[in-house]
Amino acid sequence: MIVRRIVSQVALLGLALSVTPIAQAVPDSGTEKQVNAIAAPGAPMRVRPYDVEYPFGPEYPDVREVTGLNTHPEMFTKTCTQGPVGDVALDSGDKQRVMLTAGHCVTGISDQGVLMGQDVYAPVRGGYQRVGGTGLVHTVNVPSGYDGLSTSLRKARNSTDWGIVVLDPSTSADGAAASRDKFGGHPSTPVPMTGVRDYPTLAPGQIRMDNFGQPLCKDGAMGARKCGYQLAYNSDTVWSWALDYKPGDSGGVNYDPTTGKIVGMTSLGIGPIGAAQRADRALEEGYGIPDGQVNEKFTPAPPADERADFVPGEEEKAEIEQYLRDKNPGLPEEAITPPSPKEQFDGVVSAAQRDAATIADDTRTLAVSATVALATGGATPAEVGDTVNRFGTIAGSYASAHADNIASAGLNWALDEMGYN
Repeated sequence: MIVRRIVSQVALLGLALSVTPIAQAVPDSGTEKQVNAIAAPGAPMRVRPYDVEYPFGPEYPDVREVTGLNTHPEMFTKTCTQGPVGDVALDSGDKQRVMLTAGHCVTGISDQGVLMGQDVYAPVRGGYQRVGGTGLVHTVNVPSGYDGLSTSLRKARNSTDWGIVVLDPSTSADGAAASRDKFGGHPSTPVPMTGVRDYPTLAPGQIRMDNFGQPLCKDGAMGARKCGYQLAYNSDTVWSWALDYKPGDSGGVNYDPTTGKIVGMTSLGIGPIGAAQRADRALEEGYGIPDGQVNEKFTPAPPADERADFVPGEEEKAEIEQYLRDKNPGLPEEAITPPSPKEQFDGVVSAAQRDAATIADDTRTLAVSATVALATGGATPAEVGDTVNRFGTIAGSYASAHADNIASAGLNWALDEMGYN
């Protein structure tokens, strides 16, 4: 899930710590049979960068140059939650075993652009086990963690955010939804998935509320199970209230607890408001399934007897932090622990005040320089006016950016005080 955050230089490392796994991956040989299910809706899922040495992209420096630190090899691996699992009937007559998830969880970037086929792992005792590889991805207008609040909301109104992971033949799967929280607590009772909620196909910009008040639950690997109700839906998204999406819940299954029907996959959360990518649209677009025929083509996996022993997120985080302490003697604790929402708010307010003081000084300097230039003939009124206009545009851009940062940080702080962060 994408959650609004204000990222300062001090917070950058801490933010990465809050969403990264730690154990070394154990690639699947493709022949060994797993006894317990590792493809399981609501369980944790991990996706590495294409190049762990250059996770910011091939055109950027390596991790050591960017951070100045010796970081864990899995430092920038994406943390997400597994979505619904099942079989898709292909036109060829074959079946494909897949997991549905959020597109932003499995999208990779390289100098060739967006890439598919990323390895998807599950963090279990003893290391990672490979679940499968990315097959299809579609992401449009998905907000990023660096977008302002208004930009995020504008994008989210018409976003598409689905990905399909093709499971390895040896991967044991569980079709029931279940989860624990990031501490390994609050285990939920497994709920077998019975099919897909097939909403009508809507044109972009259309919205319907005939689902208003209908129940909805999510299972997330960080925030565990939470239930609320649906608000509305549009062409790709089901909006909800009170599901309490947490960072790392992205991709997790959303379903109707009364019917067991899969509704979607966690995509975006802002406080109590959640947005789930519609599962029916992911299957329709991904496999060319006509509207109303999703359940003829997709069959959820049956419930498994047992799941693998998945490693909780906080345990992963603690090992990452200890690695940093061990490999970087003298590293201050504030560089490891991300600032609280209030500290983030205080930081952006201080930054705005510093820039305001600088702009005020520059304004006085510009006024004096313009007066002297006009008096001595060093510049024409038109030239001075052009300079003043350009300065005003730059100052306005800074003011707008700071206002957006303060509003976003203030919202994060308020939501944290209410228990939504």
